[in-house]
Amino acid sequence: SSDLVNDNLDLEALSDHIKKWKPAKGIKKSTGSGSFLIAAADQQIGKKANGNGTEQSIDRILGLTERAVHKFESYKKAGIAPGSITLALLGDHVEGNVSQGGRLQGLAASDLGLTEQTRVARRLLLAQIKALAPLVDRLIVPVINGNHDEVTRQVAADPADGWNVEIAAAVQDACAENPALQHVQFRFPSSGHQTLVTEICGVHLGIFHGHQSSQNGIEKYLSGQSLGQTALGLADIWVSGHYHNFRTMDVSDRLWLQCPTTDPGSEWFRDRAGHESNPGLLTM
Repeated sequence: SSDLVNDNLDLEALSDHIKKWKPAKGIKKSTGSGSFLIAAADQQIGKKANGNGTEQSIDRILGLTERAVHKFESYKKAGIAPGSITLALLGDHVEGNVSQGGRLQGLAASDLGLTEQTRVARRLLLAQIKALAPLVDRLIVPVINGNHDEVTRQVAADPADGWNVEIAAAVQDACAENPALQHVQFRFPSSGHQTLVTEICGVHLGIFHGHQSSQNGIEKYLSGQSLGQTALGLADIWVSGHYHNFRTMDVSDRLWLQCPTTDPGSEWFRDRAGHESNPGLLTM
């Protein structure tokens, strides 16, 4: 993890690095139908909490990614061999500097500056893609922004233009330079939108960060989207983050999943609520 944080690998060097990368020999790609979903939410790279920071976050996220790979391999052994993996990036990739009225700009809440946060997040995402891409014929990366990904709150800004999208777009440019990664597909929200619906193997997956509603108001929020016949409202499966704990709910014949967090935790929330959520990556 120290290499991801401490070296001077800039964007040009990142592109040069990925050009030279090749997947390990002997990996047999899965070619079946369906897709294995990995949903990453609220990494908040740069956040300090509970005596932990970026180093621990990287180790945690890489460890959880490795566990997801092992789970995928266990499905193959059981006779379930999805031909694609969907790595959904649900927002709050970095701690940022706009949340909580700008208080996060101080080093009391972060151990990295904003440009350092995005640099580490790019390398971390690239490491995940290098771990997942050799396993399948197609790796799909849908991306939305969260509230911590907002670039500014001083003026009205396009919700589709945020740090999570920027991080993924930079990695997309790097992947385009390597023939071994031409099967990696990035999907982004259109201008003016903070949600995304994408078709995955015949299923419409709707992703939204979750800050659009209170946690207990998600059903009402989705009902409104359905009533308005928005793309999100017509999705088959919804996946969100933001609330740092796992939940799932049937909505008629459809399914909503809320992802756990991969951040270091929150002393403020622990003191307020008396508990903290278990970190994890949602897989399905």
